[in-house]
Amino acid sequence: MTHLEVSDRRLLTQGEAAEYLNLPPRTLATWRSRGGGPRFVRLRGNVRYRQGDLDSFVEAGVRDNTSQTAAP
Repeated sequence: MTHLEVSDRRLLTQGEAAEYLNLPPRTLATWRSRGGGPRFVRLRGNVRYRQGDLDSFVEAGVRDNTSQTAAP
């Protein structure tokens, strides 16, 4: 069995994840359908986000300047 950090085990609702990222919940819903957003988990029709995936999504967006297109 793979060891998961506490932040990877905690599942947040769309509202909680949006609050964590300081975004409108609708933005997460749009990203889910179009792609480009954080990874999510679907459990019997319910969408949840692992806190660790949200942290990884934020880290992937870190840039040193506005002309940088991808993290090194």
